[in-house]
Amino acid sequence: MSPCEIKAMLVYNGVKITEIASCLGVSQAAVSRTIQGHTVSAKIRQAIAEKIGRQVEEVWPEQAA
Repeated sequence: MSPCEIKAMLVYNGVKITEIASCLGVSQAAVSRTIQGHTVSAKIRQAIAEKIGRQVEEVWPEQAA
């Protein structure tokens, strides 16, 4: 999924980036960087995937290989 698609799915599911950051104890910037693909964080990716009802491999298929 593209960063725009991920953000759209979060909005559709009523999830805010700040909520994910708060739950994980990380910064909002860290979550945003992960969505944009600038950083790779397994725990942030897992949380995002869960919030949008997808598997990590569906959201970031390039990492599944």
